Amino acid sequence: MGAPTFERRLNAAVKVQEAGYPIRIRLDPIVPIDDWEKAYAKTIKSIFDKVSPERMTLGTLRFERGFYNMRNSIFTSGPTLPEILDQMEQMFEPKLFEGSKRPLTYGICKSPKD
Repeated sequence: MGAPTFERRLNAAVKVQEAGYPIRIRLDPIVPIDDWEKAYAKTIKSIFDKVSPERMTLGTLRFERGFYNMRNSIFTSGPTLPEILDQMEQMFEPKLFEGSKRPLTYGICKSPKD
């Protein structure tokens, strides 16, 4: 809530690039909404129509501990999204990092058909 719109952020990127600064764009997370391929293709085209980022990063949908259980109340786009999220599987095993008391349980998620 209260975050700038995509258009406002893109206009800010234009101003920053015109001022001579390099820009980087991050789209994260990419969420499997209805027609997500077309929606993200349109977004990416809009970006490159206005700016030339030195780097662009695309992030996948991932869940932290407890977040997965809240997925249906957080993501409400499209009638099939809850079904898609229910079918998603964790791609990587939890990892214990030095200094951690327990393994991190979040991971990049994928559809079982991938």
